[in-house]
Amino acid sequence: MTKPLVSICCVTYQHVNYIKDSLDGFLMQETNFPYEICLGEDESNDGTREICQEYAEKYPGKIKMFFRKRSNDPYIKQGFYGKYNFIKTLKECQGKYIALCDGDDYWTDPYKLQKQVDLLKESDGISMCYHKVIRPGTKLDEDTYLIKNDLSTAFIPTSSVVFRNKKEIVNKFINHSKGIISGDQFLFYLCSFIGEIKFMDFIGGVYNQTEHGISRTIGIQSKKWELNRILMYSSLLRISPFKNKVN
Repeated sequence: MTKPLVSICCVTYQHVNYIKDSLDGFLMQETNFPYEICLGEDESNDGTREICQEYAEKYPGKIKMFFRKRSNDPYIKQGFYGKYNFIKTLKECQGKYIALCDGDDYWTDPYKLQKQVDLLKESDGISMCYHKVIRPGTKLDEDTYLIKNDLSTAFIPTSSVVFRNKKEIVNKFINHSKGIISGDQFLFYLCSFIGEIKFMDFIGGVYNQTEHGISRTIGIQSKKWELNRILMYSSLLRISPFKNKVN
């Protein structure tokens, strides 16, 4: 099998109403390069696992399926659901670039991956890029997007991101994200340590806030979330390559 240029990292749990849209969005991508879908299923009991298995059997050359058992998850007792699945699936990605998308979000642009990879190929100085997404039911002519054009918003939709699969990013994420709930945002900051973060002005997908998502289960206004942000920024300061360069 030809080594993929891009690995799509998708983790899913209790996404029975969304996972087909997510997988179809991956499979519809029109690219001039090979890509793989690394799919981590976190022991759902609502039918999500069966749908994933069906797709994996239908597309064996495209989908790499990983069935997780929550009894093996060392983070669950700490209240970090899904983190183990994400880390294990991320480590399976073999592509030069990694595209992220949770199983309750989906892509709407068949050239999304091609556009983002073309940008990353333009300059080795770009470590990550992302694009606009919309909420379900939003009309494409409405200016109701979820993101602004800079990392300081602290909210870049995970499903919009493609980043370079660099060891220094992935290893630092695995080694320093202990206790951090919003692991994806932590990962994006790590990308900014080694290169530019580029915003791309196109709508590439749909963002869902489902009942099992972190923002719903914890609540972004809660004390636990605020403590998470403090922990994340403290960890970033410790490992930042710029910490000794600040006057």
